[in-house]
Amino acid sequence: MRAEVILIAIVLMAGILTGCGSEQPAVDNPSGGITVKEIAEQTPQHAKLLFENDYVMVADFHIEPGDKIPSHYGRNRAVYALNDFKLKFTFGENEIIEETKQNTIHWHNEGIHSVENVGDEVARFIVVFRKLSRLFEYSVIGGVEDFTCVAPGKSEVLVENTYMRVARFTLPPGESLPRHRGLNRVTYALSDFKLKYVSDDFTHIYIFDKGQVRYHEADTHAIENIGKTEAIYLMFELKE
Repeated sequence: MRAEVILIAIVLMAGILTGCGSEQPAVDNPSGGITVKEIAEQTPQHAKLLFENDYVMVADFHIEPGDKIPSHYGRNRAVYALNDFKLKFTFGENEIIEETKQNTIHWHNEGIHSVENVGDEVARFIVVFRKLSRLFEYSVIGGVEDFTCVAPGKSEVLVENTYMRVARFTLPPGESLPRHRGLNRVTYALSDFKLKYVSDDFTHIYIFDKGQVRYHEADTHAIENIGKTEAIYLMFELKE
């Protein structure tokens, strides 16, 4: 009987340590195998890490024809093609060959796979990985609208699921987007441009170079293209 009481106490103590709303760190690589971050460190000719924090990682891939990235673990991720290419993916004993067109995006669930360029062109693509760390809930005050309501004709949602929403924006010089809400997000520049960014807390001028990545925390804001070139960029909103 005493042993049972001790066992119950241990279980209850464990519940106290892991409960009360505190979140325990999750294993971000359950496979234990090589990760994309390690690939970028070991073979920088294949991948370059552009950005990383507790919630997201962004990598730029460059695979020459005939080159292969060995079997590795990939988190849940969005893949955006920067040119046309042809890749062979190997998942255990299964193989899939995919021909991908420039400016298309695909969602891939986590898993272990290898990648080989079986085409004639260099494969250039960016990958935005979701980590397992959860974001704080963002509540909107005052009913501020979403970008899909204030940017008709200037934005297009490309992918949306539990983890992420991806949109492509095109903002000509002199045009603007009125105040709207934005979740925690990553932006990736597809062109060179200059934006005026006005949030509830500050005003800032952002100068983007093509291929540049920035991370923005959840807020409400307005933007204006104050440069001489069209602002074309991707936005990866992080959900959950």
